[in-house]
Amino acid sequence: MTENLYILISFILLILLVFRKILKKTTIVLNAQKEKIQKKMKEAEELRVQAEALYQKAQQEYESASKECHDIIQAGQKEAKRKEAQLRDIFKSTIQRRQKLAMLRIEQAEKDALSILKNKMIDISIEVSRQIIEKNMSPEQDDALINQHIDAIATDKDAMALIKKINQDKGTVF
Repeated sequence: MTENLYILISFILLILLVFRKILKKTTIVLNAQKEKIQKKMKEAEELRVQAEALYQKAQQEYESASKECHDIIQAGQKEAKRKEAQLRDIFKSTIQRRQKLAMLRIEQAEKDALSILKNKMIDISIEVSRQIIEKNMSPEQDDALINQHIDAIATDKDAMALIKKINQDKGTVF
């Protein structure tokens, strides 16, 4: 039996030696795998941190761009309001200038009408005087002719309105 016992002990020692060698190699392989896994986990953590940093940066850029867009829109609205007010002022001043020009034209037309009326009255007076001189009329006939022309002017409403206007402007009475 001693021989069997030696064989058994030798076999057990052999298995222990082989197991020890296998265990060392397995431990080395497992440690290498562990280091690879730890290295990958460390890289993954670094990538996660980088991704978070990039996300934060992108979020900040988005917020900044959003604020800038909002500021641009507000500035555009303010500029539009300013331009609108400026155009209103230009429009008002243009209307005022046109009103003044129209009033000047009306005044000039009134002056022209008064001038025409004065010229017409002068022409009538000259014609009356010529007729009086030509006909060598008596004083009664002269008075009748003058009264006839005065009555003609007095019945002409436009002429009378212009005469009143002239009288008011000059402060004289015909």
